[in-house]
Amino acid sequence: MMFTFIIAGCSDNNPVTAVLDNKPTVANQLRQLKPYMDAANTFNTYSTKNATMIQPTMDQLRSGEHNSTIVLPPYADLQTALKAAQSEGSSGSKEVDEATTNVLTILQDMVPVSKELEDYYKNQTFTKDNYMGSDSLAAKLIPMEEKFTVAYNTLDLAITNYHKELNDTRVKDFQADSKANAVKFIQINMLMSETIDMINPDGTTDVKKVEANLKQITNSVNTLEQGTTTATQKAVKEYQDAVRQFITAAQSYITVNSTFLEAYNQLFDIYNATMNKADAVNMDELDKIK
Repeated sequence: MMFTFIIAGCSDNNPVTAVLDNKPTVANQLRQLKPYMDAANTFNTYSTKNATMIQPTMDQLRSGEHNSTIVLPPYADLQTALKAAQSEGSSGSKEVDEATTNVLTILQDMVPVSKELEDYYKNQTFTKDNYMGSDSLAAKLIPMEEKFTVAYNTLDLAITNYHKELNDTRVKDFQADSKANAVKFIQINMLMSETIDMINPDGTTDVKKVEANLKQITNSVNTLEQGTTTATQKAVKEYQDAVRQFITAAQSYITVNSTFLEAYNQLFDIYNATMNKADAVNMDELDKIK
């Protein structure tokens, strides 16, 4: 299962625009999408960082093999997060809304089965029934999981595409307003997202492409101006430091630790921390008003 890790770092911290949610500005559209994006990112993060345990579990359940433990994706947490997102309103995208409904329809039946299977192994019930319960529950879960994978990948892609569309629009708006610094900030974040997507713990990373991205990120972050207010200057400085830490960690990973899962997880944590720093940057204060 392939996941895309969607950038944050494009928040609108302006208190004036924040109250204008009835207007279809890009900032407001990003706010509408955010709970859906957060739900997907949280699910993707867990699934990727635990892939070496989740994938063998799924393979064993499909083949009828048995183990003493299992690790499943956090289906219940995803269900809760997507329901909460829906309760806040539409994502702003018909494709995202429809895909969310499809995923939740599958999860409605899937979550109870997955929880029952997790409890079965947690309580070590297999010692009493020689895995008969596991085989029965696996026969129910696997067809659901196959449908879920298709539906979730559709949702993941819809969120990614819509988020990119909004960011492309925002870049054009900033370019039209001659806000070069804000444009650079968004582009750095987009490159960061592209880079973490290309780095794989299975040894299939396109090292040359990652190195090219890291060089571009380095050049951009070193020339990023720190903004027009004290608060934004502080936020940008912390963001730049975080980006540089990510660059160093990514370079180390692809040259030294390219198949070491714990190193990948550490890199991924640094990426997420950098995106949190990006969220604190007010893009409206990155460029001088002309």
